[in-house]
Amino acid sequence: SNRDLLATIRNFSFVERSGFTVSSLTGQLYSDSTRIYLPNLKLTTPHSEIALSANSYWDLLDAPTTGNLSSRLQARIGKQDILLLAGDLPESFKQAYPFHPLTIRAGTEGNFKRMYLSRFNIDLPGAFTLDGKGECHHLTDSLNRNIQMDLDLQTYNLNFLTALGGTAP
Repeated sequence: SNRDLLATIRNFSFVERSGFTVSSLTGQLYSDSTRIYLPNLKLTTPHSEIALSANSYWDLLDAPTTGNLSSRLQARIGKQDILLLAGDLPESFKQAYPFHPLTIRAGTEGNFKRMYLSRFNIDLPGAFTLDGKGECHHLTDSLNRNIQMDLDLQTYNLNFLTALGGTAP
């Protein structure tokens, strides 16, 4: 009825021809006359887990520069899924890539005129940690889009990357 909505994904799964498998996709979507909520969308594969929550006012669609969007992403992506989704890579790289899950955490707040990236972290244990925060301006304007980020990268053992160039790690 108008913008009032309740949708529930109790369980959705599939196996794609490439071998990519979604074991489970679950979540709910709520909406009323003013807000849209996606409280906990969760995707799992045999090797990974991704959780997304978001909420926004309908105003964001009607007036992209005055509405508000908030989102949180947490992911643990296993080596098997990364290598499968990355496509054709040298076998030496596949073997040398660390067997730790890639962890991603991100949070946003704002609208299409100004979006704050309040939390941004990517971690591959033993290889690197990337932390950051920043602002994105004019997201829907292809000529004036602007992103300002502060990043802090700590590297450790990146020898596995040499396999991309054909050199043994």
